[in-house]
Amino acid sequence: MDVAHHPIHNHFLHIIKDASKVMSFQSSLSLMEDNCFQKLLRDLRRILMEDDVRRVVEARIKEFESLRNSPRKDLFRELCFCILAANFNAEKALRIIDKIGDNLLSLPKDELTKSLKKLGHRFPKSRAEYIIHARKNLDKLVEILETVDDE
Repeated sequence: MDVAHHPIHNHFLHIIKDASKVMSFQSSLSLMEDNCFQKLLRDLRRILMEDDVRRVVEARIKEFESLRNSPRKDLFRELCFCILAANFNAEKALRIIDKIGDNLLSLPKDELTKSLKKLGHRFPKSRAEYIIHARKNLDKLVEILETVDDE
């Protein structure tokens, strides 16, 4: 039997062709991902160069830098904002922070959960747990912030 027409030979040819197609597809996919990432970076750079956006970003960075020397309750409120805004809505998170206020430092978990739910947070139970955990570790967080050098 001719080797070129042998069933095993044909089978291996199909495997090689399939592998070649997969590699070609993976290469195309990788190129598409690189192109998407590059476009995202270009768009982000363009947006950050716009005066209004740049001013907002720079102001927010200065706020974060000034927080280092802020009272503990202000640091904690900012941390709570980050906890509440994650996978949610920043404006709504700010409103919740304003409504609950300094009670973020003292409400028991069940009351905090009820408050978050009443104020419309998407994940009241888990966010209350995160806030309570952060509250328990606030001294450690402040200590870490005090040891971080300015860059």
